[in-house]
Amino acid sequence: MSLVKKIILWFLLFVPLLFIFLFYSFLIYRIAPGDPVLEYLTPPFTEEEYYAKLHELGLDRPIFEQFLFFYIGHLFIDNWIISIVILFSLTFSIAVIAAVVQQKYIEYKRRKRGIDKND
Repeated sequence: MSLVKKIILWFLLFVPLLFIFLFYSFLIYRIAPGDPVLEYLTPPFTEEEYYAKLHELGLDRPIFEQFLFFYIGHLFIDNWIISIVILFSLTFSIAVIAAVVQQKYIEYKRRKRGIDKND
């Protein structure tokens, strides 16, 4: 397989995996205890201020819309420093997982063939 085909294949596998990781991080954020709006507001605040911040954060929208337009959209548009850090951390996580899976696969193949680690 040529290098160009490998790069295209890697990209085709990386993009869905990236969205899966982003979706799981979004779910963790959504099921975490507490109210995210209260993290942005300092007491005392009015009910109007609460609902204005709720609307600004997009938490008054359906969950699918929150994920696509506010989480993914803001990830790639608003703050590039945070986006780069998140993407590097995701890339590092994927690399670590891939290395662990590869090592386990190699160990499995060695055990299956009866090859000792010391050989």
